[in-house]
Amino acid sequence: MTFELERKNIEEEWAGTWNSTTTPVAYSNIRGIVKGTSILKNSTGLDEWARLEIVNASSDNAVIGGSSVQHVGTIVVNIFVKSGTGTDRARELADIVRGIFNNASFDGIQCEATYLTTVGDIEGFYQLSCVTPYSRRQ
Repeated sequence: MTFELERKNIEEEWAGTWNSTTTPVAYSNIRGIVKGTSILKNSTGLDEWARLEIVNASSDNAVIGGSSVQHVGTIVVNIFVKSGTGTDRARELADIVRGIFNNASFDGIQCEATYLTTVGDIEGFYQLSCVTPYSRRQ
């Protein structure tokens, strides 16, 4: 599996459940935030949004002397809700993310347990990060 196919498979798994019309999403190297079939210039006027990032880490030979390579990385979904509105909606969205990636297996990608970290208030939004380590073989 190539890095491009890895990205495609993860984004398709995400898009199969996440409703970008209700909660828009930013993707790596796309200018703007995707809301349904539209692309918004920024988060102005939004009450909530998310950002999906695929962070590649290391690659190692799966077997000494073999040609199989194991790639590991992390799927990070940053969740943003308006500051001062509490954490209920942010955690509800985090549960949706967990339902998509937690211990999931799809298209040759094996996800591990999803965990949640609190980033806090940044530029008018309260942020949580859902982190899911994953691996795949090539």
